[in-house]
Amino acid sequence: MTDKIQNIQSPTKRLFSPVWSASLTRRRIKSGKALFGLTGREVRCHKCQQYWPADTEFFYSGMTKRGGLAEWCKACYEEWRAERRARRLQ
Repeated sequence: MTDKIQNIQSPTKRLFSPVWSASLTRRRIKSGKALFGLTGREVRCHKCQQYWPADTEFFYSGMTKRGGLAEWCKACYEEWRAERRARRLQ
């Protein structure tokens, strides 16, 4: 019985969601770069223009960026990376 409980309580992937200042949050919402949806704060991907939850499940961490996340979602970045790799191998 305890083995099953330990398997259920195994650590999951750690997510990071940066904390924004109030002024940055207001500016992002006013400009349309962010919104508060059903899942909490969401950020728009600069490439596909879709809104995704603002955490590291959907965006890579970009600590040099003011918002703490990369500008492109992981799906767009991986698509771009695969295209780039294919072009380089030709």
